[in-house]
Amino acid sequence: MKRSNVAQMVLQRFPCGCTIEDLGDGSHAINYCPKHKAAPDMYEALGRLIEVTDLLDTEECDHDVGICWCSYKNVRLNAAQALAKAEGKC
Repeated sequence: MKRSNVAQMVLQRFPCGCTIEDLGDGSHAINYCPKHKAAPDMYEALGRLIEVTDLLDTEECDHDVGICWCSYKNVRLNAAQALAKAEGKC
């Protein structure tokens, strides 16, 4: 959004750092904190994580190698729960 030279006034500041500003021309702007600005990228990355872990062989684990499905079960579950929460499913 293009900003004018008019001084903006913060109408609301959230604990995370996001703000809502009055742009002085009757319009408002949301300025996202770094975490919320990155949220779409994090959402996409979690989706990719689930896709990649779905490719792992879930039937046989070779624990001697150290990288197996067992290592990623909880990570995948956490990612799936986070995506469900973001989608309003829980």
